[in-house]
Amino acid sequence: MGREQTELVITDVVEAGRAKRILQCIFQDYNGNLAVRLWNDETLRFGADSPETTLIFHHAQPLRDLILFRDPLRLAEAYFAGHVSLEGDIYASLRLKDHLQSLSFSIREKAALVSSALFLKGSSGQEMSATASPMQRAPLSRLRSWRG
Repeated sequence: MGREQTELVITDVVEAGRAKRILQCIFQDYNGNLAVRLWNDETLRFGADSPETTLIFHHAQPLRDLILFRDPLRLAEAYFAGHVSLEGDIYASLRLKDHLQSLSFSIREKAALVSSALFLKGSSGQEMSATASPMQRAPLSRLRSWRG
């Protein structure tokens, strides 16, 4: 394995670790049975029984947007764009919106989530640049939208 391939593997492991921490924070109290599959085929399970639905992230950008913009519509847009897929019970999938809107974090938890999300790579494998459009960057004022 060449140096570039080794760096890509290490980057993917770090990226997946960040994503798992974010997802565990978001879905730790999920009232249902859910699986989340990451772009590297790692799967996280939430709930005691078999997953009713599986949320599949094809790359990190939709997860990053979900945290930075905290808008479940971003997840729907990612689904229609083919960046996220759903398997299983559609009604169980629709309950994700209610869960996401009900989340409440402390300032410390918000900061940790935003910090982790900022370091997730974009869909092109590159971090978002400082020159990204306002729609691509989340303003820090969005932190206020999280109750807590």
